[in-house]
Amino acid sequence: MSGETTERPFSRTILGAIATLCFGLFGAGLTLWMQTITVGADRAYAFLVIMTLVFVVSMIVAAYGGRHSAGSYSWKHWAALVVPILLLVRITAFFGAPPDARDGALGIVGGLLDLTSLTLITILALTWMAGMRVLRNIELLHPQRSEIPPSKRSPQYYEWLNDRGRYVDRSAAIGELTHLAATAGGILVGLTAFNVVVGSETQQAGVVQTALIIMVLYYVSVLLLLSYANLVRRTSQWSLELAAQAPGLTGTWIRSAIFLLVVALVVALLIPAADTDVFAGFGLLILDGMLWVARIILAFGLLILSLIARLIELLRPEGGGTVQTPPPEELLQPTGEGIDFGLFIAAIIVLIAGGFSLYWLFRAVQRNYQRVSAQRASRSLLTHLLLILQALLASILGLFGWTRTVAQAVGASVRALAGRRRAMRSNLGALRRRGDGTVRQQLHEIYAETVHEASARGVHRGASATPSEYRVRLAERCTTATAAVDGLTEMYMAARYAPELGPDHGVERARRLQAEVGRALQAPPDD
Repeated sequence: MSGETTERPFSRTILGAIATLCFGLFGAGLTLWMQTITVGADRAYAFLVIMTLVFVVSMIVAAYGGRHSAGSYSWKHWAALVVPILLLVRITAFFGAPPDARDGALGIVGGLLDLTSLTLITILALTWMAGMRVLRNIELLHPQRSEIPPSKRSPQYYEWLNDRGRYVDRSAAIGELTHLAATAGGILVGLTAFNVVVGSETQQAGVVQTALIIMVLYYVSVLLLLSYANLVRRTSQWSLELAAQAPGLTGTWIRSAIFLLVVALVVALLIPAADTDVFAGFGLLILDGMLWVARIILAFGLLILSLIARLIELLRPEGGGTVQTPPPEELLQPTGEGIDFGLFIAAIIVLIAGGFSLYWLFRAVQRNYQRVSAQRASRSLLTHLLLILQALLASILGLFGWTRTVAQAVGASVRALAGRRRAMRSNLGALRRRGDGTVRQQLHEIYAETVHEASARGVHRGASATPSEYRVRLAERCTTATAAVDGLTEMYMAARYAPELGPDHGVERARRLQAEVGRALQAPPDD
C-alpha cells in the first residue's frame, strides 16, 4: 500500500541546513576575495552576514509558501528585509561614499541610489532567488509518498490517484539543485584561483591555504547535499513495506557524512604543508582558461553585433542620414574619468548573449548524450568517453544545421528587403504618378456620380456627346450653378486628357462643386 513514510522525519531540516552550509562556504570564499581586493575585513564580514541572512530568510519564506506557490518570489518580503538594511548601511556610509546633503532631497536620494546601492540590490536579489529556488526544490522532494500504486482493491488506491504529490518530478528537482550548486561552484573556483594567484604573488600563504580549504569544504558539502537528496528521491519510490524493512537509513547516511567530513578536514589540514607555488600555477591555468572562454564569448558576440550592423547598413537609405557637426576640440580631449557607459552596456550584452549560447550548447550536448547513452548502455569508461564525443559531434552538426537554416531565412529576408529598396529607389517617379492616379480616379468617380444624378433628373448624356457638349446641356438645367458645372467639367477633362499637368485643385474642391450641382439639380427647372 502507499502512504506517508516515517523514515526521515527531519529530511527538510537536514537538507536546508546543508544548503545553508554550502551557501555559507560560498560566501566565505567571496568574503576572502573581497579582502584580497583591499576591501576592509569589517565590511567583508558584514556583507557575508547580510547575504547569509537574506538566504536563510528566503528559505523560510519559501517553506511557508509551499511548493505549489513557485510562480512568485515574494518580493514584498524581500523589500521588507533588504530596504531597511540598505538604508542603514548607506546612510551610515558603511558601504560606499556618504550621500551629499548639499543638493537637498534629490541629492540625498541620488547618493543613496548610486552604483554601490545598485550592486548590493542586484547581489541580494540573486541571493533571494537562489534561496527560494533551493528550498522549493527541497519541497518538491516531499511529501515522501510512495510512487508505487497500491492494490486496486484497497481503499488507498483512489486516494493515491488524486494525490498531487504523485505528479511531482523529483528527479528534475535534484537536477536543478545540481545546476545551482555547479554555478556557485564555478564562481567559487574563479574566486579561489584569483585568491591563490594574488596570495602567492604577495607572499600571503594564509590566503592561499584558506581559499583552498573553503573550496574543498564547499564541494564536500555539495556532495552531501546531493547525496541526501538522492536518498530522499530513491526511497520515495518504495512502498511502505519496503521502507519499513530499511530502518536506520538516515543514521547510516549521517555516519557516512561525518566520515567524509573528517577525511575532507584531514585533506584540508595537509594543504598548509604543501607548496603554494604549485597551487599558484594551477590558479594561473584556471584564470587563463576563463580568459579564453571570455575571449571566445566576446568574439562570438562581436560577430553577431557586426552582422546586425551590416544588416542595418543595408536597410538604411542612401543619403538619408543627417549631417552632424563635429564636436569642439576641447570635447575630443581625453579626460581619463572612467569608462564609456555605452561600451560597458555593449560588453554586458555580449557577455549575456555568449552565456546563453554556451548554456544552449551545454544543454544540446546533454540531450544528445542522454539519447546515445540510452541506445548504448555500458559501464566502460572508454565507452562513456566515446558517447560524450559522439554527443558533442551531434550537437555541433545540429548547430551547423540550425545556423544554415537561420542564415537561409535571414538571407531571404535581406534579399527581399534589398529588392524592395531598389524598387522603391528606381520607381520613385512611377510611385508618384501612381499617387496622382489615385486623385484622378477620385475625380472620375465624382464626375460619374454627378452624371448619374443628372440622368435621374432627366439630363441624359448621349453616347457620342463630348464633355464640352454635355457641360452645355447640364448648364442649361443648372442655371444657378453654371460656374460649378464649368469648374467640375474642367477638372474632369484635365484629369482625363492631360494627366501630366495634374489637377489644379484637390478633391475637396471637386466635392464642393458636386454639392453645388446637386443642389441645383434638386431645384425645380425653370419653365
